[in-house]
Amino acid sequence: MFNDTEIKILSNSDNTTILKTEYADVQPFSKTYTFENGFSILTTMRAFCDKESIINETGYVLINNDKYKAIDIKTWDTYKEAFLYKCKK
Repeated sequence: MFNDTEIKILSNSDNTTILKTEYADVQPFSKTYTFENGFSILTTMRAFCDKESIINETGYVLINNDKYKAIDIKTWDTYKEAFLYKCKK
């Protein structure tokens, strides 16, 4: 992993409180999630983070002034993989 992208983990969606700044390997990625009611969203990025990262599915992250919602997080032996949906401004 190349942890070369700064990500700011936010406490809420309004960008007012940054809980922590971390570095992750952020890559373009495309995956559609469909929910029970038929609603679908497309994740456009994924971030490979340290296993100790505080990123979670209830939070938001800021990457290069773009806000993303963590939709799904997979925890592996040595890292976390977070699938990110880009929020509208």
